[in-house]
Amino acid sequence: MVEVNKWTGDMDDDCTLKTEDGYVAHAEAMDDDWWYCAVRHGDIDSLVIIRDVFHSTSHDVQPLTGEAARALCQVVIDADRYRRS
Repeated sequence: MVEVNKWTGDMDDDCTLKTEDGYVAHAEAMDDDWWYCAVRHGDIDSLVIIRDVFHSTSHDVQPLTGEAARALCQVVIDADRYRRS
């Protein structure tokens, strides 16, 4: 069973959030003291990704902590929900 609406994994290295409405966020510590993060949207049951919403590297953003990367993902999810409502 997929845990939803809760970050899972190692919060200091590599973690994932899956939401009931199909968002999947990923945050991962990189070797150079920064974090990569991404948000995708898809079918949570089949884990099929329908579209990429955000990638930190595509926007030249480098969160410096896991907390910042997770917060950025949440802001992206909230903004995308608002945009689509």
